[in-house]
Amino acid sequence: MRYKGLPMLSTRIYLTLVCAVACPCSPQTAAVPAGADDSIMGRQADQVCLSEILVPTLPPHGRAQVAAAKRRANDARNAIRLGIAFADVAQAISSGPSASQGGAIGCFGRGVLAHTIEEQVFGMKAGEMSEVIATTQGFVIRQVTERDPDSTAEVRSAQSAGERPSGLRGTVVVKFGHVPISSAYILVHPDRGGDADVHARTAANGKYVVQLPLGIYDVLISAIGFSPMSRKIQVTPDGMMTFDAALELNELGLERQSAAR
Repeated sequence: MRYKGLPMLSTRIYLTLVCAVACPCSPQTAAVPAGADDSIMGRQADQVCLSEILVPTLPPHGRAQVAAAKRRANDARNAIRLGIAFADVAQAISSGPSASQGGAIGCFGRGVLAHTIEEQVFGMKAGEMSEVIATTQGFVIRQVTERDPDSTAEVRSAQSAGERPSGLRGTVVVKFGHVPISSAYILVHPDRGGDADVHARTAANGKYVVQLPLGIYDVLISAIGFSPMSRKIQVTPDGMMTFDAALELNELGLERQSAAR
């Protein structure tokens, strides 16, 4: 598939897209533990999980340098709108400290972020991306990856109407030891064409919840240093589907463990 505008993007973003299309992960099945806890632990009410891309304006701040940085940020945003995952673009071009984590900077309750940022992100929906924003450090693009999934207005209204919310939930852990993996990346791709992908991250306890309409989806769960898992799931009127993943350390993860010893 040819995306308009790709010649303007960096080679790294283009290669990321090619690899994502040409190197699909092999589907695996994860066991669902008996009596798994359906609640989301350690999450505040009214909370957002954010990812960020930073294109810096390094001194000296000449007009040409600032203009070039803004063009680079706009190209990055256009790439995401064309279908490249926010996390892939962040890893490719962001200069922020969270770039290696796909831009994920964590989950925040009200009163934690700067007032202007809080006003912006709490007015966004899960999966929504901001415009390119000029800051003192450079140009920033933010994405809300998750909105307190168990307390969203949609879930509350469905529950008050006696309906069962539909979607996907689960826990992501290390296969050996079952230690929760925080900030694992959840990518949900609708089986029917035209619908946008849904992105989420696990909380500190390894849990995630994604609200989805009824349908069939391809779900990919990944984390840096671990081999990914994928599964095709069908969301039905029966309520929330469960996809618990136990990820195995890959070579990168083993190298990091050895270096830490």
